Amino acid sequence: IFSLKMVSNEILVTGSKDHNLKVWNLKNTTSPLKIMNNGEDVKLIEVLRTDIVFVATVSTLKIWNITNGTIIRENSTVNGIRCLKLIYSNNKYMMAVCNNNHMLLINITNLKAIH
Repeated sequence: IFSLKMVSNEILVTGSKDHNLKVWNLKNTTSPLKIMNNGEDVKLIEVLRTDIVFVATVSTLKIWNITNGTIIRENSTVNGIRCLKLIYSNNKYMMAVCNNNHMLLINITNLKAIH
């Protein structure tokens, strides 16, 4: 497991080298509620709401709806992300630090880097 985040008091999301994003109910941990193939190692997870998570891989940034298991948006031009954090300004921006040590301000609505 590379990354894990609590979505609520009962729901945990994990990301790993097997390319899967897994949603777990902590009351029953014998098997995940949902397994979504991300296509690449899931390096980082950041939670927007109880149903929406951001996932960073080596080469992409994706927004997943973990309730229905679908990708809402994807950007493969923002790559090499090492750190991901939401900035709570109306949940509109996210800060990312990339492998080249540059900080990016990303607009959540379109996943475009502003800076």
